[in-house]
Amino acid sequence: MNENITRKNCFVIMGYGKKKDFIHNRIIDLDETYENIIKPAVTKVGFNCIRCDSDKHCGIIDSKMYHYLYDSDFVIADLSTLNPNALYELGIRHGIKPYTTVLMIEKNELKDLPFDLNHCAMFSYEHKGDYLEQDEITSKVDELSKLLKEVEEKQEVDSPFFYHMGLSAQMPVFLEQEQQILSYALP
Repeated sequence: MNENITRKNCFVIMGYGKKKDFIHNRIIDLDETYENIIKPAVTKVGFNCIRCDSDKHCGIIDSKMYHYLYDSDFVIADLSTLNPNALYELGIRHGIKPYTTVLMIEKNELKDLPFDLNHCAMFSYEHKGDYLEQDEITSKVDELSKLLKEVEEKQEVDSPFFYHMGLSAQMPVFLEQEQQILSYALP
């Protein structure tokens, strides 16, 4: 691969580690999902896969998160366990980018989505709690990488905000000074 070619970034929004699914009274290892489905699928398509917890830095904790939400070519939001931070970050992404945001959730939680998201296309997978079955991993990596390619090709509006307000809604634009402040967050 030519090292001069810039790879696209895919930022991943999700909870980290083992999280409680309070609705179904079970624990889901979200790191297992990231390491075995999301990261391999993103890498398979040739994108950089970024999650804030793997990017060590000093300063304001969420500054990199805001930078990645704004500047990443793609965002995958795993809404499993309905993590409030992931939902908040998704709301920001939907408000600033009309395209290239992929939503996913553990299949048992599909029916529990909040009203504002229950009509959005969702990529689902089945989690056994502490582990994912190998057949599930293999099929979901293939499905997610295929979905990312389709999203890249089609460039269809996936943000409910831009869908309802139209593409004439203004996306935020940072001034040069603001860009410099955010640029320290680059990997």
